[in-house]
Amino acid sequence: MKLSEILFEQYMPTTSKNIEAAKAFIMNKWVERAKEYGREEPADLSGACKFASMFAKLVFGGELRGNNLHQFVVLDNDLIDLTAGSSDVMGMKEPYKHDKKFWSNPEHKRSMTSCEPRVKQWAKEFLDSMKQSKILFEEVEGLEIVSLQGCEDDNFEIELDNGEVKDCTDISDELSRMFNASGVRIMSTENPYSALIDGDGKVYGGLVVSYELPDDYDEFEHGDGVVTFSVVVDPAVRGQKLAEKLINDLIKSNRRSLIKAQVINPLMEKILIGLGFEKTSESGSREGLVYERKPR
Repeated sequence: MKLSEILFEQYMPTTSKNIEAAKAFIMNKWVERAKEYGREEPADLSGACKFASMFAKLVFGGELRGNNLHQFVVLDNDLIDLTAGSSDVMGMKEPYKHDKKFWSNPEHKRSMTSCEPRVKQWAKEFLDSMKQSKILFEEVEGLEIVSLQGCEDDNFEIELDNGEVKDCTDISDELSRMFNASGVRIMSTENPYSALIDGDGKVYGGLVVSYELPDDYDEFEHGDGVVTFSVVVDPAVRGQKLAEKLINDLIKSNRRSLIKAQVINPLMEKILIGLGFEKTSESGSREGLVYERKPR
């Protein structure tokens, strides 16, 4: 079984409660491992990044990334590092820099392979214990996408499934706070486009977009113009393909436009490729890593 396989039907959502539970579990296992090898009991998770990151990938999903000193998981727009705060990580200048050359090193790959049996056993044990708290795996049902276009200029109300109404500006404000919490800065040219809400109006994600006609505008290449977007999804409901749902909704309404996305998280690349986007510039270039979907 490859490490990338899922041990259960779905990954756990990356809520703060689940992350803390995972950290505590790994700390206990790290202490057990030290006793097994006759070593002094560790004060923190220093030196445990390989085990902790592989464990986090199995439990929460995402992609392993790292360098010769440290490794971690990248999921959506977030980093998952169960060893964050340990003395070794605190002493590193760039613990979260991904070194592609080192990552493809055969010796490092063999080292991770040797850790897999223990990590898989830990993950299975942890997930078995957490399954007792069903809410940790519960999917949020009844989510729908509502349009926020024009909300900034002409406030309107959105009717909810519970029979109440909610101002679109309130939903827009919640979405902005979610972007801020994720570390994705909304540009001054971007405006709320859509939100993913439940029947009570709680926001679980959404899109902001900007529209433009570039200086080198060509109707054949750019269609009705260029739409650039950013997307965010609540960590509590990740793993349910909600980002794809939001982007698909954008595509359906903008088929005649060139749609662009600047990618920060490598996992977003897979989503965009699956939706018909193509890479047009690499990370490290002036524009950064950009994917585009041409007018159809």
